[in-house]
Formats: sequence, C-alpha cells, structure tokens
Amino acid sequence: MADIFISYAREDHERVHRLANVLEGKGYSVWWDREIAPGETFASVIERELHGAKCVFAIWSSRSIDSQWVRDEASEAARLGTLIPVTVDGVLPPLGFRQVQAADLTAWYGTGSNSDEGLLHLLSAVRQRVAGTAAPEWQLPKTAPTSREGRSWAVKGLLVAVLAIIVGGGTLGTYVVYQERERAAEFEAKRQAELEAKRQAEFEAKRQAELEAKRQAQEESERQKALLDYFQSIPKIRIRIGVVELSNVTLSPPPPASVLEREQVRITFRYEVCCNATVHIWIRPIITGSNCRYGASGSPLYEGSGNGESDFNLRGTECRSARVDALQIRVKNEENGKQEDYQLKVQYTVR
Repeated sequence: MADIFISYAREDHERVHRLANVLEGKGYSVWWDREIAPGETFASVIERELHGAKCVFAIWSSRSIDSQWVRDEASEAARLGTLIPVTVDGVLPPLGFRQVQAADLTAWYGTGSNSDEGLLHLLSAVRQRVAGTAAPEWQLPKTAPTSREGRSWAVKGLLVAVLAIIVGGGTLGTYVVYQERERAAEFEAKRQAELEAKRQAEFEAKRQAELEAKRQAQEESERQKALLDYFQSIPKIRIRIGVVELSNVTLSPPPPASVLEREQVRITFRYEVCCNATVHIWIRPIITGSNCRYGASGSPLYEGSGNGESDFNLRGTECRSARVDALQIRVKNEENGKQEDYQLKVQYTVR
C-alpha cells in the first residue's frame, strides 16, 4: 500500500503530477496515477488503496469541487481519519469539507519554491502522519472550546463528523458506482484509442510494404528486360587470330549499369587455342568524357580450350563524369608475336 493516496479531478493531472514528484522525492510512496492491473476493477483497487493509505489528499480546485468521486473519496477518508485537504487555486472546499484546515498550495504552484510556507506545512503534516507521531495541525480539536466562536466551530465540527459518517456509510454504494462507471469509461476510451492507433499503424506499414514490393518488382522487371535486350543484341563473340577463338563473353554487373569507383567489373569467356599455341588475352575499358584512370588484371598464358576471366575498375577523382562505351579485347599469339584488337560495345557510368 502507498503512504499517500491523492484524490483529484483528471483536469488537475499536471498539478498532481508535480506534487507527487515532490512527495516521492522525499521518500514517500504515492498512489495517484490510477493505472490498474489487468483483471482488477477500478472500484476494488481504489477502495483498497484508499483504506491502506496513511494520508489521503483531497485536491480541491475549481474543477474538482464539482467532482462527485473526489467528494466520495474525501468523505471516506474523513470517516477513516486520514483526510488532508489541499487547495491548489484558492478555491474554497465544497460545503461539508470547510471545517477541516486545508493546506494551501496556491502560492507554491505559482512560484515553485521548495521553501513555500504552504508546502512546508503540508510536508510537516505528512511526516507526522506517516510516522504516527502526531496529528496534523488541521485535525479537528478533540475538546470542546468554551468561547462562543469555539462553540460555534464545535457545533460545525460535530455536524461535519455526522455528515461524514452518513456520507461514508450511506453513499458507499454510490461512490463505487460513480467510480466504476467513470473509470471504466476512461479505460475503455483509452483502450479503443490505442487499438485504433495500432490498426492505423499496421495499415500504413502494410501499405508501405506493398508499395515497396511493387517498386522493387518494377525495377527488377526493367533490369531483366534491359539485360535481355542487351544480350539479344550481341551475338556470340568469335575472335579468330590464326589459332584463337573466343566465345560466350559475359560481364558482371551486366551493362547497362552504374558502378562505384573501384568497383570490379568481371568478364568471363570461353577460349579455344589450337595447334599447341599459347596466347595472352587482355581486356581493357575504353573511357570517354574524362581523364579517369582504370586498373585491370593481367593475363595468364592460355592454351587448349577452357574458360577464362578478367576484370577492371575505374579510379580517380575525375571518374564521376566517366563513361565506358566499349571494351578493348586484345589477343596476342606468343608463338609468332601477332596480335589483334576487338571492341565490344558496353555501357557503364560511375556514380
């Protein structure tokens, strides 16, 4: 159970939050946020917390004086002897609750000073009440005064006590009904708002996923079409230099494509070399539009038949505007020194 139970109108939530922070900073446990665990009812939780608290703050404001459930909680606390009234905007407590001295925090809410007299007065009373060492200064006197004014206050105090007993005992069922209805309505409204927000988020996420999937499918379709068009436009490449034939030249990434600086472009091919000859096969990019440099792999000696490969990349600060419109394939016969160049049209840009 919490040390302090705070009864307030929901319109005063921010004020109560500020006060609860101060009390918790002093080491007191405070029940005020009105959150309940699944499976519990508002009425049972409130009644348990209210009855278990050492102090019950009734926060009186221009908003709460018309709240039936704040009045019900204050009446029950008065019956239990744990009530500490608190005013926050200078308003008088409602009839039936004015004979008990209230802590006035109006000035403290204006200045925020921790040395405010009203706040210090309240903290002193809480300390005494929680420790059980003394009654707060605003508790009704226990001996009848002798002056006319004292007798008048005594009569009023007696009326308040009788009223508290009547209200606390006779309207407890009303208190439970009001609490249950209002808290249940607030809880249901909050639950419905959360469900609607969740539905909206799920709908938007699904819509975005569908749009992204559609976009990616469109891009892939366009890429596949461009790739098919490219390879259909180039027949099998055959280069004959006496004893050499190249075929099935392929590139990765396939053109047309945009590549990063220093990104490798790989070329694979099928070769056939006859007559026990040996050859070198070099493949180099032909760059236009800038002074971009390139790096390319060397060539081993090829003989017989099999699969070969080569690669190149573009490098340098001027490669941003570079364009590769063709590849130069150079084949050199090491037996007789003859060589031949062949150009393969491609389309690469640097991004």
